[in-house]
Amino acid sequence: MRGRKPLSLSSEFEQAVGEAADFLAEKGKNLEVEIFSHGDADGMAASALLVSFLHLRDIPFHLRFTHPFGTKDMIRVAEAQERKKLLVFLDQGSGEVEAIQKCLLDTGHHTLLIDHHQGPPLSHPSLSYLNPHHLGVDGGIEVSAAGLVYCVVERLEKSLRRLVWLAVVGALGDRQEGVEGFSGLNRQLVESAIGEGRLKSKTGLRIVRSRPLFDALYHSVRPYLPGISGNEKVCDSILEEVGLGRSSTLEQVGEEEKILNSILSHLGSASGQLRHALWGPVYSDGRYVHEEAIIAQACGMMGKPELGFGRLLGDPSLSSEAYTVFLEYVKKILAALQWLESNKSSITSSTHMRYLRMPVDAMMAGEVLSLGLEAGLLPSDLPVIALVESGNQFKISGRVHHLTKGYNLGLALNKAARRVGGAGGGHDASAAAYIPKNKVGDFLLILEEALSETYETAGKTGVE
Repeated sequence: MRGRKPLSLSSEFEQAVGEAADFLAEKGKNLEVEIFSHGDADGMAASALLVSFLHLRDIPFHLRFTHPFGTKDMIRVAEAQERKKLLVFLDQGSGEVEAIQKCLLDTGHHTLLIDHHQGPPLSHPSLSYLNPHHLGVDGGIEVSAAGLVYCVVERLEKSLRRLVWLAVVGALGDRQEGVEGFSGLNRQLVESAIGEGRLKSKTGLRIVRSRPLFDALYHSVRPYLPGISGNEKVCDSILEEVGLGRSSTLEQVGEEEKILNSILSHLGSASGQLRHALWGPVYSDGRYVHEEAIIAQACGMMGKPELGFGRLLGDPSLSSEAYTVFLEYVKKILAALQWLESNKSSITSSTHMRYLRMPVDAMMAGEVLSLGLEAGLLPSDLPVIALVESGNQFKISGRVHHLTKGYNLGLALNKAARRVGGAGGGHDASAAAYIPKNKVGDFLLILEEALSETYETAGKTGVE
């Protein structure tokens, strides 16, 4: 094992991580832990890290995966929980700090909040709140919730450094790796892990690598390959062009660039946009980190986060079941993307956004937008908003292309949703909200105004 390269963190960030670690260790001595985690890949990875720590310390816990909470949800949590528990929120909560204070802290509940989404600061004797945005770190691109939890538990249990790959799962799951690679704390974590020999990196195709190449191409949804994904004939053509059979795997062939070039030739005009998503660093620690992030994310979107979580913890029975769910997810997401390709005329444009109603699973709307932007299926000059009917409300998902600067989607969605009696928030380029069904018109008007305000503020301050 090579020497460890220490992380270069600001003293303020170091102090905040230390305070969260001390709070967790101290409260965990006497309190059972109740964990509420976001049910996406980042939330699952963050939970796997925290649960691994609790298991080492023999601290009893209960874990549930949830959607981001609103005030009504917080009231139900407060009424259902004993005050002899430590309530932990992972990868969520920053958009609901007022509700957390009113419903939990002011009623005597000890709370640990570890989140990388935007939100106002909050101080309370019964609270430990770790949020990178309050510490000069961009939680949208520089660190995931899993990365934050890793920093906390690694400080308490050095043996958990072996799980640093879970921090990378969280970052990949939340699309924090840009065209130039990772930045900020994410980059430091990856470089440190590689330096210690805990993570391997090589340049290659960033698709599912543990399965036959035909399956990897046919089921490729991250990235989505227009004209290739879900197209049996074209997948066979690519294999024939490079002299491979359906059962061949990437590990059995050495010339991955030859395969890349064949894929790009079939992508046509989309090849330039998708090359960086297809080709780059491939991280592994015995299993492929990118692949684990994709499968975990799929489980979350199919409403089965417990399977993705179990797979990340290495449960063999759940690993197989999680992959089966991934295949079911592929069918759904491919159908949604094909609908998007055929219904571009349903997009409505305004000065600061484009929006459309989508007949897809509410859990998948945001991913459909991300994949659509990445593959060039959607115009990328403005924020894109999807509205999906979900029971008695609308799920709102928003995305901004990485080249479109000046908007803060998380703040804008939070403001607009709250104004109409809903809740929401997120990052600059990725956010979501839930609003009452009868408030869609008002919401869109307020959102347009809020996006305009964030754009003007960015222009005045020089923020990009």
